[in-house]
Amino acid sequence: MLRSKLLREIYQQPNLARADLTRITGASSASVTQIIRELLEEGVVIEQGREQEGLGRPRVMLSIDPAFRHVVGLRLISKQLSGSVLDLRGNCLCTLHRNLPSFEVSQVLQELQALTEDLLNMAGLQSNQVLGVGLALSGIVDVTKRSCVYSFLLGWKHVPIGELLEAQLGLPVVIENDVNSITIAQKLFGEAALLQYFAVLFIEEGIGAGFYHQDRLLTGQNNAAGEIGHFTVVRSGRSCICGKKGCLQAYASRDALLQQARELGLDVETLQDLHQAALNQDPEALRLLTFAGQLVGLALSFVIDTLDVPLVLVYAGPLSEDLTFQTALLEAVRYHSLPLVDSERKVVFKPAQQDLWLSGAGSLAINAYLNGDITLPPLLSPSFSHDRPPR
Repeated sequence: MLRSKLLREIYQQPNLARADLTRITGASSASVTQIIRELLEEGVVIEQGREQEGLGRPRVMLSIDPAFRHVVGLRLISKQLSGSVLDLRGNCLCTLHRNLPSFEVSQVLQELQALTEDLLNMAGLQSNQVLGVGLALSGIVDVTKRSCVYSFLLGWKHVPIGELLEAQLGLPVVIENDVNSITIAQKLFGEAALLQYFAVLFIEEGIGAGFYHQDRLLTGQNNAAGEIGHFTVVRSGRSCICGKKGCLQAYASRDALLQQARELGLDVETLQDLHQAALNQDPEALRLLTFAGQLVGLALSFVIDTLDVPLVLVYAGPLSEDLTFQTALLEAVRYHSLPLVDSERKVVFKPAQQDLWLSGAGSLAINAYLNGDITLPPLLSPSFSHDRPPR
């Protein structure tokens, strides 16, 4: 659809002129001019300056208005709900966090609705000023049916959480795997914005990856692409929550590392404690982090060689700053990756940030709008009240 393509191009490359869009899309000048006129009338696109080239008419530069509408990003994992309100460029207006009593679906829906209402109250927005809601959650997600197919961490199986939440909020709801949401955010407003191929690896309670291939999120037939944490890296190894043995997640996830550290006699409660033990040259901590880094690097080499990605962004919490873990991972990637490819392949360690997940969740609604999957909300009275104070 030409409208979506034009919106995407303007979003990804600010300050394009109509002539640029005609050249990029291959559409007729008349078609491009007509749709741009509609987008200007709606307010999503704005004219932002003029650029004179030669003696002809000046080029009118186009851009997305970040404040045109806003989105709500919600993240559900473990026993905490987090949410934020973002503008269309991913800038955060406000953030809230809330403990979740249980994963019982009706309880979760109640808490998600209350959190959304409180967020809009804090931001001073009515629901008709919101494009939609993005919900990022752990597990295998059917984006089309907006269903959590299976989540080990939540204990859910075939839960149509997107449809249920949309019915409660009266707002469009888009759901996605949490790591995929970060991958989309990197494409929309991160350092991978201009790349057609890249990967994101996240190590936390679980281990997952997201991939962009030919400028599209790679999800697979069953929306299960990216479950790198369940690659078998040690034959007949430690038991994993998925029921297999020897999975990467059973060795290099946060909980697995802490469990192994305690088995070795280390007094650690967090990955930061384990990182500090390695800094203090504790031999068991050094050995444990070296082995974990080697296994993650082995798994990453499979991804790099299979998808031929030039960039992998690694979010591993305190481990992203741990030299022992970093060195072991990078050496394993170099050792196991195909050495015949000339182009540079970079693995970049990124510090974990709480708002990273919320940017990812919010990006789901922005991405859906750019794709034409979300239409503009009608300017009607809000679907729910914001009279009560935030909890």
